[in-house]
Amino acid sequence: MTQYTKRNMTSYWTKGNITSGITEVTSYRNVPSKSGRSSENRPVGLFHAIENTILMLSSLPEDDENFVCKEAVDKAIRVLSVLRHANVPPPRIYPEDGDAISFTWDSLDLKRFLTVALDEVDVTHVYRPTRERARKTVFVGNEIDPKGVFSAIGALPRNKSLSVEE
Repeated sequence: MTQYTKRNMTSYWTKGNITSGITEVTSYRNVPSKSGRSSENRPVGLFHAIENTILMLSSLPEDDENFVCKEAVDKAIRVLSVLRHANVPPPRIYPEDGDAISFTWDSLDLKRFLTVALDEVDVTHVYRPTRERARKTVFVGNEIDPKGVFSAIGALPRNKSLSVEE
């Protein structure tokens, strides 16, 4: 049996003000594989749900606080497709000022933000115990470099043909 836990993203972002009804899958269990067998903690279904949610952000009214322009959404979808090939769990997403989307991951001592904006992609690491921040621009422009994305978030590709080593 497939079980999903859903949370309304709008209420998550706006602390209870439900305006658009967008949902995010925040945990998963027994998501079926392409072969029909279920696999414990399989992220494939989550990446698909995240992609659909990102696409919905550009269809919101422009005055909605969660609206993100189509160009930023398209770029975020391309970065998400790279992340599908990385050995990382599915990220949480947050819209930023209508022209960017942040992908985030939490661990015990570290929070990572990969922010995809119209003109650049950058990564911010926040070390929780000291609240120190380190920010680095991954690349500028419209091209997405998979090796740069893997390196920035400290991930390894699932497929050796996408190796970060030269």
